[in-house]
Amino acid sequence: MSNSFKDFLILQESFDTKPRPWKLVEEDDDWSIYEFKTSAGESYVVIFSQTFPFPRYEVEFRLKYRIADYSLSNTGNQFEVLITVIDCINDFIARVDPEELKFSAAKPTLTHNDSRSRGKVYERLVKRFLKTKSLKLSINETTKEFQFRLYK
Repeated sequence: MSNSFKDFLILQESFDTKPRPWKLVEEDDDWSIYEFKTSAGESYVVIFSQTFPFPRYEVEFRLKYRIADYSLSNTGNQFEVLITVIDCINDFIARVDPEELKFSAAKPTLTHNDSRSRGKVYERLVKRFLKTKSLKLSINETTKEFQFRLYK
């Protein structure tokens, strides 16, 4: 199968995915925490932590019961997770109006070309589903992750 056709199939799968229901479970002056479950029943948290200079936030998302594990659990639901995280980000932006948000998505362990293709899919997902017009997007790719920065 050609890389461009594989890219098309990945992109089509990702755009057909809908965000999972989520809820805001905790909020403070310095953070907000959202929770959701995947269709496979895995519990995730999305945490917005305020950083200096204010009002800037770091966003982390991970399996709820794996404190140091930021992978997407290798269950094939990475698009469902990422789209739901983006939905939580949309809600947070609408409520808080931050100056900047930063988050990252770990690269899957694929070949270099497949990993770069996945990065492009992630970029398109963020651009398509992010509902804010008030923030610009920049993306940096490292050997282990894609780093997203939304800023005014």
